Amino acid sequence: MGGGHHSTDEESMTTSFEEEILSQPGILRARREEGARQAQRVAQSWRSVTYALVGARGSSDNAALFF
Repeated sequence: MGGGHHSTDEESMTTSFEEEILSQPGILRARREEGARQAQRVAQSWRSVTYALVGARGSSDNAALFF
């Protein structure tokens, strides 16, 4: 992290922030496969669930609306 500049040549300067932003698609692609396997395992374990109660108060109320 940090706000330093990294230069590959005199015409192009990229900040650490820009490098991090540009790396996100590759990181997400790498995580997609494992994330899909984890989601599948969770979905399998919830197959027998017939009822879920979400309790919330304050700002959590809004989050519970999208659960």
